Amino acid sequence: MSGMGCQACHDTPCTCSFMDSAVAGHYDDLHEGFDDAVEAWHEGAGFDMSLHKYLGMTWDEYKHVIEDPKQLEVVVQERRPRQKPVTDPFVDAPDGAVIDGYERQGDQWIRK
Repeated sequence: MSGMGCQACHDTPCTCSFMDSAVAGHYDDLHEGFDDAVEAWHEGAGFDMSLHKYLGMTWDEYKHVIEDPKQLEVVVQERRPRQKPVTDPFVDAPDGAVIDGYERQGDQWIRK
């Protein structure tokens, strides 16, 4: 696992992989964090594993990033949990809906 870049646990050696830290948003500069992790691997960190596994990436993720470095942001974003869109019940309510004592009538909300 990477010992580089994780701002969440900078006071102790980080046990997060690059991808764990990246998905959590711990890098100010994602590409610099990636480069630092690769350099650490070349210097002996994660000596018993392949580079893509040390980085916490699948082979396909790693291949996309190596072929096009701009894909790093995409790969990280795809790993982040999807959040449900925030909906406003007053905007999304059908005509005739009643919310908090107000009834929707067309584009207006009338107090009941």
